[in-house]
Amino acid sequence: MSYLPATWSCTPTQTRYRQPEFAQRHTRAGLRSTSLERAPAHRREELTSYLPVAATTINSYETASQILDVTVTAAPSSVADDDDEATVAAVDSASVSLRPQTLPGVSGSPLCLVFRARVAAHKATIHAITYQVAIQSRIGGEGNGTLQRLNLARTQTPQ
Repeated sequence: MSYLPATWSCTPTQTRYRQPEFAQRHTRAGLRSTSLERAPAHRREELTSYLPVAATTINSYETASQILDVTVTAAPSSVADDDDEATVAAVDSASVSLRPQTLPGVSGSPLCLVFRARVAAHKATIHAITYQVAIQSRIGGEGNGTLQRLNLARTQTPQ
């Protein structure tokens, strides 16, 4: 059995905000279930999720330039394999992007962090992956140290 984690670090191309007193580094970690069932051939699936602050609460950002740095790590966490076969369970890629979202009860299209992972399995079933995302962001348009929080009415899949 091969377990292949994916680690990606990216630095956005926007101009860096030079006042560290208005920046914070925060980490989001979680478990994301999959439906990638065992198949005789190699299969892939893309998972998409918000990065929640609480069960149904996410942050929104005013502009993309608020994101200064992002580091993403993801790996299979629950896998069923066949001991008699050569099997592979992997996270091929993982990323976080700031995307405009349409949310019920929220005016406009707020920018929200969206996690995407591409998982793959060969003669194995991946039940879940774990992820950790470290984000350095400039917070609050006036530097007041806050990000707007949005409460989701129910579990939603990002666009």
